[in-house]
Amino acid sequence: MPGEIEILDKETRWRFIPDRPPQAGAYSIRIDSRLEDLVGNTLNYLFDVDVQQEGNLSPDQPPYVLFRF
Repeated sequence: MPGEIEILDKETRWRFIPDRPPQAGAYSIRIDSRLEDLVGNTLNYLFDVDVQQEGNLSPDQPPYVLFRF
């Protein structure tokens, strides 16, 4: 879908504005799972788990996270 993106509020918000209103239907956003916040949290790992504890990290995480709406 063509459109414009904006990065706002000191890079804490991302907004997409389509060139024209979307038609009715199912849409999804695909986000690279390597995306990190300032302290290194990623979408693949829960932010509140002990990464030193065995079993909390999985090497089989997908390369992206898909949000459907």
